[in-house]
Amino acid sequence: LYHGDIKLTPMQRANIERYDNPYGPSTGRAASSQDKTRWPNAVIPYEFDCSIGNKQECLSTSQSMAEWESKTCIRFVKRTTETAYLSFFRGQGCWGHVGHTANYKSQISIGDNCDFQHVMTHEIGHSVGFWHEQSRPDRDNYIQVLWENVVDGLHDAFEKRKWGTEVTDYGSKYDFASIMHYPFTAFSKNGRPTIKAIADMQGKTPYVALSADDAMQTNAMYKCNGKYSCMDKSGQCKSWAENGHCQTAVEAMKLDCPYSCGFCGK
Repeated sequence: LYHGDIKLTPMQRANIERYDNPYGPSTGRAASSQDKTRWPNAVIPYEFDCSIGNKQECLSTSQSMAEWESKTCIRFVKRTTETAYLSFFRGQGCWGHVGHTANYKSQISIGDNCDFQHVMTHEIGHSVGFWHEQSRPDRDNYIQVLWENVVDGLHDAFEKRKWGTEVTDYGSKYDFASIMHYPFTAFSKNGRPTIKAIADMQGKTPYVALSADDAMQTNAMYKCNGKYSCMDKSGQCKSWAENGHCQTAVEAMKLDCPYSCGFCGK
């Protein structure tokens, strides 16, 4: 795993090894700066893998998806035939992929002690397109990493990303309240803090819920102004539109695919 809970695609791993950049040489919340990691129309097709048999795992995940939908324009739709989709499964540990990968199944692992809403909200944040808040290039102005307390072999979990080629902040300041910020004892080998605030936290606590800045950056990333900003409800809308359904099934497409059919504002 990369950064503790991120599963890299084969291409991202190759780019990390060659360029120290998951997107290659030319290519926050440390939000991914790459448009190709965005889910089309802010719609994320998803499925619960058959390995999930615990109702609590499904409940916490559903609550997390509802939290993202209530605060941003991200929509989750049950997968039908989409080749690029998000799969929740019972795995080892809590981890996920970053962003949308064309024709590639993105995954979120729900391992032991992962079936809590804040944990799933965080992992879904990776799928939406976010890296970790404390990986922002300017993080040293706000926190100090206490390397001596970090588990041996996991120092890369606290690496910083690069502005522009990897991440952007969409004009947002460092956010101690971000769901994408590690708790201050993350990956501790001795129970002591691994992160120390050196700036005023203003009473904020990280890794609890989707913050106002998390929502703002999400909507900026997906170029929308708020929740459900005339978004398609299915990942199949583009294909349906290309096959003429906007003209042959107008009412149904107005309801399910207003963006792809050009019905927004009409």
